[in-house]
Amino acid sequence: MLVGLAMHGHGQLLFDYFSRMVETGVEPDGVTFLALLVGCNHGGLIHEARRFFGEMEGVYGVPRELKHYGCMADLLARAGLIKEAMEMIETMPMAGDVFVWGGLLGGCRTHGHVELAVKAAENVMEVKPEDGGVYSILANVFADAGRWDDLVDIRRKRDRVKIKKSAGCSLIQLNGVAHEFISWDDLHPQNDEIYSILNCLQLNLKQYY
Repeated sequence: MLVGLAMHGHGQLLFDYFSRMVETGVEPDGVTFLALLVGCNHGGLIHEARRFFGEMEGVYGVPRELKHYGCMADLLARAGLIKEAMEMIETMPMAGDVFVWGGLLGGCRTHGHVELAVKAAENVMEVKPEDGGVYSILANVFADAGRWDDLVDIRRKRDRVKIKKSAGCSLIQLNGVAHEFISWDDLHPQNDEIYSILNCLQLNLKQYY
């Protein structure tokens, strides 16, 4: 229930249920605190997140895991507290994973912290070099900062690495039947008809541009 409330942005109700849970003697665990941190992340509730993060081990004796650090890194970085996020990552008792460094990277891009973005991206690449998303984010960071030489370099590096990127997928239901469409897919049973209609639409659109 707590996870559901967190995922749907019901922060205050989440906190109320947590308080009632503790009052009735139910001991929170790692999943409980992950739900609380996710709820704080959704609502941008930095003060509350710091409190729950601190109380995990200090009050309830629940050990922090990578997923808790990842959520905090994302929350702090989103809020522009890049230095605090970096200090937390550097003092973690374990090495950061893709989610920890990825959370920092996203915040660095939003708030224009180029050098820390590079450091975060390098750590993501070290853990998961085939992740295409990190190259795109770092390229955008360089573009926003006007660092065109670095932009060219990261694109060249991306081209040298075997990148894995999930294809975009769309689902529609027509007459009770679900149809799945994937970018550049040619496996649909009505493939020829679909592309024929798309070509007609494209020709019609060109008349207006």
